[in-house]
Amino acid sequence: MTSSASITPSIPDIPDEMAITLAAYGLFMLNWSLLETVIEVAIMKRLELHPLEGAIVTSSLSFQARASILRSFLALDPKPEAKEAIKVINTTTQEASRNAIIHGQVFAEGETLSFVYRKVDQGLTAKRITVDSVLMLQRATNLRESIVRLQFLLAISNDDLHEFGKITQRLAISAETSPKPPSSKTS
Repeated sequence: MTSSASITPSIPDIPDEMAITLAAYGLFMLNWSLLETVIEVAIMKRLELHPLEGAIVTSSLSFQARASILRSFLALDPKPEAKEAIKVINTTTQEASRNAIIHGQVFAEGETLSFVYRKVDQGLTAKRITVDSVLMLQRATNLRESIVRLQFLLAISNDDLHEFGKITQRLAISAETSPKPPSSKTS
């Protein structure tokens, strides 16, 4: 049996070109997390909730559910910014190839990453996306630009995002320092 230590390269073993591609991949992942937060905050603001209440409503929802809920609220809004925000969400999700990049198997070769996303629907299909550092950085940059546009269209400030984030950070920190409640098993 091969140990995982022998097949997982250490940092010094990663070629510089691949390190740049991996850094761009990390930037994409950070931006995707920010997009999810923007959508959560937009729902919170539409429902006029406190950030804690917004976190309660949105935290167990999948990305697709959050995006669908927000698009539904925006579809009720006659303002052109709402219609444009729907387009930005749809285009961003399509162009980012989120499912393949976030949920796919990852294969590394040279300076490229290949993401293979498999799906079963009356048969098995697979989609592959291959990127190098330039293409991955372009995806991350495009995603960031879409987030900035969406924040503008939805009137979501960086302060809104920080306030929402502080709530969940506080919860995480208090959970780390709080004793675990006893198990509630019944006999």
